[in-house]
Amino acid sequence: MHLTVEDPEKIVTDAIARGFGGYDDLPTDLQALIEQHCDNLVTLTKDMQAAGREPSAIRALVAALVTAYELELISVIEART
Repeated sequence: MHLTVEDPEKIVTDAIARGFGGYDDLPTDLQALIEQHCDNLVTLTKDMQAAGREPSAIRALVAALVTAYELELISVIEART
């Protein structure tokens, strides 16, 4: 069985777009944290692809992690205001 390998950066970018809708209006320090989180998700995606995981399972996990991270960021932003 041959699995379709999707671009890891696109998988993460798509999940971020659905979850955050963009983060350019956030403070610079939070943007840097999101970018680091995205880098980690790309690495995770590549590792899962190398392990032969189904693309749908990878997308679902990345989406769940983005949602969890989004909730954490909302808490941080609310604490600042």
